[in-house]
Amino acid sequence: TTGNLWKANYGADLRDPSKSNMGIEEVTLTSNYTPVYDYKSKKSNLEIAKSQLSEFISNINSKQGDDFKNYINSKMDVSLFLKTYAVNVMVGMWDDYWNNSNNFYFYFDAAGKFYFIPYDYDNTLGTSLLMTDSGIQNPLTWGKSDQNPLVSKVLSIPEYKTQYVKYLNDLIDKKYDLFYLDYSQQRIQKWQNMIVAHVSNDTIAYRDWE
Repeated sequence: TTGNLWKANYGADLRDPSKSNMGIEEVTLTSNYTPVYDYKSKKSNLEIAKSQLSEFISNINSKQGDDFKNYINSKMDVSLFLKTYAVNVMVGMWDDYWNNSNNFYFYFDAAGKFYFIPYDYDNTLGTSLLMTDSGIQNPLTWGKSDQNPLVSKVLSIPEYKTQYVKYLNDLIDKKYDLFYLDYSQQRIQKWQNMIVAHVSNDTIAYRDWE
C-alpha cells in the first residue's frame, strides 16, 4: 500500500529515464494507450513514482565501478534478481528483460528498494523464436547485454557473477532435484506420457506437433 508497482511492457530496457515512457494504461473502445512502464499502484502517486523510476534508471546507467555496486546493493534485492535469472536462463526464457526487454514487473517498496518480478513464461522449455536454440546458450552471455544494462552491469561485478553461477549450479544439483538431468528427463517423460494422445490430436492450425 505504500510502495510503487510497475508493469514493464515490450521495450522496457531500463535505459531511457524519460518520463514520457511512463504512465497508466488506458484500453477502451476509443483508446489503446499502453506505456512502456505501466503504473499499477495508487494513481495519485503517479508523478512521485515517475520521478523515483526516472532517478533509478539514470543511476543504473550512469554509475560505474564501486559507485554502481554500492548503489545497486542498497537499492535493489540483488540476490532475488540473480536467483530469478538463474531460473530464467535454465528454462530458456528468451522473451524476458535480458534478451527482449519484456515480461517483468518491478516494485519499489516503502524504503525505495527495487524488486524484479518476472512473469509470462509461455516462451520457455524449448521455444526459440528470437534466440537460436535457447537450450544451449551460454548463461553468462544469455541476452542482449548492450541493450539491457541492468543484467550485464550486475554480472560485471565478480561477487555477483560468482553468486549467479552458484544459483545455476544449485538448480542442476542432484540433491535439490530441480533440473538435475536424469531426474528431469524421467519427470518430463512421465508428463509427456500423460498428455501425448491429446497433444497429437490438437487441431489448432498454427501449432505443429513434432
